[in-house]
Amino acid sequence: MTLSDNRPSKNLVKRIRSLQSKKGRLEHGTFLAEGPNVVREVLRSDLALETLLVSESFAGSPEAKPLLGGVRREAPFTLPDREFEKVSPSRTPQGILAEVWIPNPPTLPEAVEASHPIVILEEIQDPGNVGTAIRSASALGAQRVVLTPGCADLWNPKTVRSSAGASFNLPLHPDRSIEEILEWLRSLEA
Repeated sequence: MTLSDNRPSKNLVKRIRSLQSKKGRLEHGTFLAEGPNVVREVLRSDLALETLLVSESFAGSPEAKPLLGGVRREAPFTLPDREFEKVSPSRTPQGILAEVWIPNPPTLPEAVEASHPIVILEEIQDPGNVGTAIRSASALGAQRVVLTPGCADLWNPKTVRSSAGASFNLPLHPDRSIEEILEWLRSLEA
């Protein structure tokens, strides 16, 4: 089967579109990762890939073969470029979208490595800023990122894109109250 023969159903396209909203992500338990670099990071991570969609122009590009060769499942679904633009969450689609299962958030650990910082994000509402903070935390060697309620959704397409894959390999603890975080930090000192 060639990539161009593998078209998604209308229901799948509808589901992918719904993942642009938090309601859709919560309903389906999945999020969108867009672009070759971000999808490459998904494939390198332990996250569970549900669906992969590519535009016809991306499917024929030199970048597609090495990237899609790492996919250990059925062939990706292919959409004509105009249809792909309609399901893409960005204004300038990059030709590849992954639907990925949202991981369960880890519990706060009882012990941490003192030599690596913990980053706490408080009420950062812009998804791009949250993603950039996660990417920066990863680059600086942080061991985890803790987010308070009021922060942008971790799995918003803009957050995922601006984190550049860092959110797939760093423990993230969303929706932790300031009181819970302070109590946890005090317990680490004991």
